[in-house]
Amino acid sequence: IMPRLLKKFPGLKIVHLLRDPRGIIDSRRRGGFLRNTGKAQSSKSLCTLIRKNVQYSKTLQKRFPNSITTVLYEDIAKNPMDLSNKLYRDLDLEYSDNFKEWIFNHTSAGTPNNSYYGTVRSNSSKTSQSWRKRLSFKDVKIIEDECGDVIDLLGFRKVIDVEDQKNTDQTLKVRDVDL
Repeated sequence: IMPRLLKKFPGLKIVHLLRDPRGIIDSRRRGGFLRNTGKAQSSKSLCTLIRKNVQYSKTLQKRFPNSITTVLYEDIAKNPMDLSNKLYRDLDLEYSDNFKEWIFNHTSAGTPNNSYYGTVRSNSSKTSQSWRKRLSFKDVKIIEDECGDVIDLLGFRKVIDVEDQKNTDQTLKVRDVDL
């Protein structure tokens, strides 16, 4: 369907949002959306889908240059002001003062998180790494076993041990990627 839409609407822009699968699995678990198939099978299914989506996105990017922008959730969470500004530029949208204020208030203002489903986060960077403190080391290793190549593809590294996992002062992002 995407190629048809991109042909029919030549100015259409698509934002492809990706996230570290460890964070996705934790989020699904907390929201009650983790299938009963277990973490290994859920991780395997998730990462199979991410692989297919990344490949499809690359194919679309070749066919429709400048129509697809891929961003990592963790990058937006770490630098919401800068990344939202860049995203708006890529989408040829006006980055207004009202929008800047909205981004700040929803990601960095220290306002208490409003709910699991809400959009307000007191510190979006901390929120994006919260899986590191919530998931057990065993569960992280299960996810990494099924999704190691995807974790690497997205520019992250696997955790070494429990201390490494829990130390959110140390980033797991080892490189920027061009997806």
